[in-house]
Amino acid sequence: MYDFFEQLVKQAGKMALEGFKGEFTTEYKDDVDPVTEWDKKVEKFLIDNIKQKYPEMGIFSEEDENRDLDKKFVAFIDPIDGTVNFSHKLPFFCVSLGIYRNGVAQMGFVYIPVLDEMFSAFRGKGAKLNGKKIQVSKTDKLNRSIIATGFPYDKHKSKENNVDNFSKMIVNVQGIRRMGCAAIDCCFVACGRLDGFWEIKLNPWDTAAGVLIAKEGGAEVTGFNGEDWDLLSGNIVLTNGCIHNKVLKVLSGEIENEKM
Repeated sequence: MYDFFEQLVKQAGKMALEGFKGEFTTEYKDDVDPVTEWDKKVEKFLIDNIKQKYPEMGIFSEEDENRDLDKKFVAFIDPIDGTVNFSHKLPFFCVSLGIYRNGVAQMGFVYIPVLDEMFSAFRGKGAKLNGKKIQVSKTDKLNRSIIATGFPYDKHKSKENNVDNFSKMIVNVQGIRRMGCAAIDCCFVACGRLDGFWEIKLNPWDTAAGVLIAKEGGAEVTGFNGEDWDLLSGNIVLTNGCIHNKVLKVLSGEIENEKM
């Protein structure tokens, strides 16, 4: 099963990359949330192949409206995470697939086709990048940490837009990166390129694979109050563990502009 999904995600990524190199159409779900023809084509490719191989598996995917959480096994699919990047010809996007059994993550795959990087994890077996074990960074000082975040699509009309959190964090860390792709953010924490990541209003397909990969790489993941992370909650704080409590304190406003 693991090999099948890993190869399937890689094939889907190669397919997305070919589409990215050509001309394509882009539509909008609302004012600012795009979907390209390749989101739909890659998603159909993934769903068709999964259903052919595992017909009883539930599908919970970004563009498909028939979302199913009731099956024993559920595949969480983001055919192109980073569609805004993709639609603007910014070469930073990925294909993400998480396999859950009875609500618990079992396998995760995130493939970045432009970099030809396959991040993968099997529950309890560690995380890998192109077949080699990876682990989180050991940075324990917040002012020497690189943190990633993102902003929700409704940031222009909702006060809950992460701007306040960004303002609190930027003065406490070495730098903040905004990839536009939550699955990649999680994987970059997993391999130590980033020391942490937080975001709000995410969807399950954004994090289903990346969080497992990060956790298997040694990451700590919670909600904003330190509670157990919930795939369906939308909010996440994910770090190398060494800076986790400090990140939570900054987000809560307990710490302001202090070297840590």
